Amino acid sequence: MSTHKSISLFDLAIVIPAAINSLKKLDPRHQIKNPVMFVVFVGSILTTGLYFQALTGHGEASASFILAITLGFGLR
Repeated sequence: MSTHKSISLFDLAIVIPAAINSLKKLDPRHQIKNPVMFVVFVGSILTTGLYFQALTGHGEASASFILAITLGFGLR
């Protein structure tokens, strides 16, 4: 008979430290250490800026299209 305790994926003892660590990894000083993640970081900033530009009516594409790209829906 097994005596292992089952741990839930959403156990607060796991979720809270994971959430804190994930927010720390959004720091550009951390992002620049991984070139791929840094390019994704810069691209997300640029597409977010283009989205706000499109909202004001000065964008080259519709705001909904740019929002879809920014959120990653264009990759599926």
